[in-house]
Amino acid sequence: MPRFLSALLVALALSACSESADDKYRDEFPSIDRDLAVLAGDVAQGLRRAGGSDDPALASEFRGYARRLGDLEGRLEDLEVPDPLTRDHEQLLAPIAALHSALADVAGAAQRGDPAAAREAAIRVVREGERLDEARRRLARAVREL
Repeated sequence: MPRFLSALLVALALSACSESADDKYRDEFPSIDRDLAVLAGDVAQGLRRAGGSDDPALASEFRGYARRLGDLEGRLEDLEVPDPLTRDHEQLLAPIAALHSALADVAGAAQRGDPAAAREAAIRVVREGERLDEARRRLARAVREL
């Protein structure tokens, strides 16, 4: 009987120490969510300033946004997603990929000195940014309800 009791205590202690996937996601997602929101504000500001920037500066700025978004995408992909959040998590990754591509296209167009392509890519940035923001908010709500 004492062996059973000590085994039970060890099992309880181990289960108390290990965080569930739900808890881990709930702990880690908010910082990614905040970083996505900050990046959205930075990109919006960059779009407003775009007309006053020279092409190399604009290309560098938007490459930086694309890099930051790629880093955030990697952090999201590294999370172990609880089953109830799988759909919302995946629906956030799709506009992230599209926005990443649009940001890179703005940078490429600026580097080439192609204002028409930069304008077209900037429109995609706005559209995909709105999709991302909607998906981000939906996932954040689902995480809070978890």
